[in-house]
Amino acid sequence: MNKAKTIHRSALSMKIQDIQLQPVFDLTAYEDGFMFVSASFGYDGNLYILLIDQIPERERGMFVQSDLQQKRVYKVLIVDSVQNAVHGITTLESHFNLHYAQPLGEELLLVGARSRYYGQDRYDLNGKIVDRDGQLLHELLLGDGIERVQTSVEGNIWTSYFDEGVFGNFGWYEPVGAPGLIAWNRQGQQIYVNTKADIADCYALNVVSDQEVWFYYYTDFKVGRITDPYDQPQVSLVETGLSGSHVVATNGTLALFQSGYNKKGQYVLLQLHGDKLSLVRQFSFVSVDGEADELHVLDGRKDQLLFKERSHLYMVSLDELTDGWRK
Repeated sequence: MNKAKTIHRSALSMKIQDIQLQPVFDLTAYEDGFMFVSASFGYDGNLYILLIDQIPERERGMFVQSDLQQKRVYKVLIVDSVQNAVHGITTLESHFNLHYAQPLGEELLLVGARSRYYGQDRYDLNGKIVDRDGQLLHELLLGDGIERVQTSVEGNIWTSYFDEGVFGNFGWYEPVGAPGLIAWNRQGQQIYVNTKADIADCYALNVVSDQEVWFYYYTDFKVGRITDPYDQPQVSLVETGLSGSHVVATNGTLALFQSGYNKKGQYVLLQLHGDKLSLVRQFSFVSVDGEADELHVLDGRKDQLLFKERSHLYMVSLDELTDGWRK
């Protein structure tokens, strides 16, 4: 990928570096008749981009629908961001309102953020496992109010939840997402459930591997690190001093966060020292046109962040940010 370019500001704000990013993928050729839904990193390093032929209307103009009255056409692009090339395109039709795409071995996992409870043993199965031809293989319940979804190399599924998923809505008086963070196997069985963090909204999720998972949550605004989650989970919760980061990228000792609410486009690099974090540097990322306000962060996985600006996707890694000044 193209290297990021550092731009020094005036002396009045030298503590923040503007980093100009270069596009890694252009969506224009694939948006004819389709609209962007989401893009995220897979555990394999590829990008998984979900498009739809028409964005479904919200109920009463407010609530995201789960099951749709009319089938919609979806397209999943699998993109090698290093070679800037599409490895595969999966097209399918579904009545379900889908929001996320992730790899699951040789198949794909498609997930709708919302799941409605209709009565005993009657609810939306919002996890859809499909083959690369778009044929439905299996459905599973992942709970309502899903904020983030990331799968792992061992075929496990991690889901974090926003407040409606934690406290209940859409008929869920005992919401599946009450713990705020859950891991599932591909059969839909829970294999890790958060019990350590008091999560009202799990803003950020980073499944580094099946042995290490990071998350950041409201209301404590702490970053959590889970090691060996399936066998002997160890959880550390560290104060960040940040309020409102929706992504985290990490290499294990350094962690890159959004700076918080009302600080759009600003990011901080923190270093982990035991149970404390210290500020290393502050950044502002801008697009190739020098725009920061239009550069929207989409996902964080391992040591990388993913952004979108108009029809272009951008990436930045901790290696790029620290190249030349790391000890």
